[in-house]
Amino acid sequence: MPWTVDIHHLDIGSIGDATVIDVKYPAGGGGPPIRRTVLVDGGKANAAAIVHPYLVSIGVNRVDIIIVTHFDQDHYYGISALLDTGPQRAMYEHAILYDTGRLPTDRDTMWTGTGPKRRRVNREFGNYRDRIAAMPATFRHATARVNSFDIVRWDAGWLAQARGVVNRAVGIGAVAVDYQEPSWLLGRDLMWGNGGDGLPGRLAWNVPAGPAYALNRPVLRCIAANKWVLQNNGAAGYRSTARSTGGRPQSEVAEAENENENAKSLGFVLEFNNFRYYIAGDLEEPQEDGCRDNNILGGPIRDGVMHLLNFPDNMTNRVNALKASHHGSSTASSRAFVTRLRPAAAFISSGAGNMFLHPAQRTVNVLDGYPEQPILGDQTAALRHPPQPPPPPLPPIQHYLTGYQSYDPISNTGERLGGDASQTAGAPGATPPLPGHIVLTVTEEQSQRPRVGQTHRGTRTTLEHVAAGLGLPAPATAVPAADAAATYGPIRAVATVLGVATAIADGVHNAAAWMGDGEPNGVAEVGVANAAVTAAGGGGGAGAVVTALGGFGTRVTDLGPGAAAAIAAAVTAPAANLATTISTAATGAGASAAAATAAGAAASVVFGETNGRDDAAYAVGIALRAVVDGATAAQAATITAAIMMTIAIPDDPPDRGVRMIIAAARHATLPAPLTPAEAAQAAAVGAVAYHLGLPINVELGVQEALVRAGVPAATAAPHAANARVAATLNPANTLFTVSYDSVNGPQNIAHAE
Repeated sequence: MPWTVDIHHLDIGSIGDATVIDVKYPAGGGGPPIRRTVLVDGGKANAAAIVHPYLVSIGVNRVDIIIVTHFDQDHYYGISALLDTGPQRAMYEHAILYDTGRLPTDRDTMWTGTGPKRRRVNREFGNYRDRIAAMPATFRHATARVNSFDIVRWDAGWLAQARGVVNRAVGIGAVAVDYQEPSWLLGRDLMWGNGGDGLPGRLAWNVPAGPAYALNRPVLRCIAANKWVLQNNGAAGYRSTARSTGGRPQSEVAEAENENENAKSLGFVLEFNNFRYYIAGDLEEPQEDGCRDNNILGGPIRDGVMHLLNFPDNMTNRVNALKASHHGSSTASSRAFVTRLRPAAAFISSGAGNMFLHPAQRTVNVLDGYPEQPILGDQTAALRHPPQPPPPPLPPIQHYLTGYQSYDPISNTGERLGGDASQTAGAPGATPPLPGHIVLTVTEEQSQRPRVGQTHRGTRTTLEHVAAGLGLPAPATAVPAADAAATYGPIRAVATVLGVATAIADGVHNAAAWMGDGEPNGVAEVGVANAAVTAAGGGGGAGAVVTALGGFGTRVTDLGPGAAAAIAAAVTAPAANLATTISTAATGAGASAAAATAAGAAASVVFGETNGRDDAAYAVGIALRAVVDGATAAQAATITAAIMMTIAIPDDPPDRGVRMIIAAARHATLPAPLTPAEAAQAAAVGAVAYHLGLPINVELGVQEALVRAGVPAATAAPHAANARVAATLNPANTLFTVSYDSVNGPQNIAHAE
């Protein structure tokens, strides 16, 4: 009988966090059914009126573990309310509670800080401790004696030193007691309480008896606490947020370290066979990405959470899903972090109309597949990424929001929902308004599937079967290309097959972005390619187009020498003579022979497949930039055709994309064109990766690539059919499912990536 994990992201009606991890095993495993329910944070005090009924609605009658990630009011005030006297308290009386430990300041000590927020937090922490003290003996506060008040010391060279056990007396006449080190919780599995709770006379929770229960059970491991991050060698590494500038004494800097509650958040990874999920309160970038462990210029960068979770930096070690830290604000979920973890889905707790405008535009850009500050972004446009086309440089990550935003800070109108790849639950347009609870479900069968996902599986299979059809051994690029396809998209995958530097592949994306419909000043501007077509339609020939493109300045000149002339030729030259006319125009305007040839070949192939003059103009700019960055003419034309497939024919089957890419790679006028085998492999990978490695598209892609490489159709067919079988996950391609309600009814989204 299988385990099942449900992760509920609750809409608590305002800013704040409340997440429920519900783990179930039915009867039949050698004993009664097992259920472990974990409540991570409880929002503000009024969120208790939402959290408790929700737990009842999903059949919970006992919460086993309570986690307070840190002591910000929108995370722990609600926990205090749930533990208050009243009939609801019975649900929590057998729980074990984990938090960061004893605060730097509490009401039992003399506190001299100023500011209304700090006084309020200080007072509420006392209320929180009183509620805990009033719970029956069945309730356990595991981290009551963890030191969160003195979390770091440094040696003379400012290297962070673990505090160890601290002997401390609290309150007048109190007896000194030992407090555990700030990193005490690291590495412990909270789901089953292994290692005990650190309190005298308490028993550890044990894994249920019986082999069926122990097999494949989910675990919830702590990986960050009080700015200490678990390292791959099992040690704890400190990740500072304070600075020693201005000659401040170490004691003063240490005190500053104690005060940043967000950075002290507890962080966890839920591991369920191959499935992995990350959640970490309001943890910040220094802890997620790593940072210098001293405050001297030139000090080494130390590993963060992302290195622990995916040290090899590949799809095999990815995290399938994550909850964006700090409600999607700009203090976490960096481009480096998200790319390293490679999630298929991200969840954002964003209260409707919250004053902080979560999620931040930087996070939206990242999840939509762009850099944090994208090309063409500036402060007046709030660093927004350009609209599509072109496609984003990296695969977008589906992100789910629990609440709408009240307005767009740029236009001051409408509702700010998230990014292009976002879904917002609980739309207020419903009557009555629907709550935005979002549930991730993963079954044991799903959890045992390879976490690499369908794009990786399909791309690797495609390369292997194209090679087999050509009578070649399995290529060494199969796994790297598959990883590139799943992580960075089809262009990086094609570059990997061709041995082209990743900087060149990224350059063609940047070139496309420069040409696209950017909004650098918050006002829609026509893109370079569209402007060229418009100018051509106004008459005056190629010269008029070159003049019109002069107004785009570096957006054209950065594509490379001769860009304006080549683009003008692309939108004015006769179709029958397109490649030659473009090449001649580019060379005459200063482009190299290789760049001119690549631009002409790519544009003519693209135009032949799409009959779009704007697409041909796009191809010219991308190919020119690729050669400027160091690609050969054949490589530039091939990569250009691959990216143009994503712009020009997004809904077509991969056989058309294969034709376009192979045609560019094998164009008769190119110097040193790719061999049939090179062209076939690059083309199949580009097309199949764009179509996310789905089995039917793998079969079409392998078939077309082999035929175009000269393999008889009857010989290619069995290889294509075998590739489809190898790319198929049985019984379905899903790794987990996300469900929520919306104005359009219940939504169930299956994730195969």
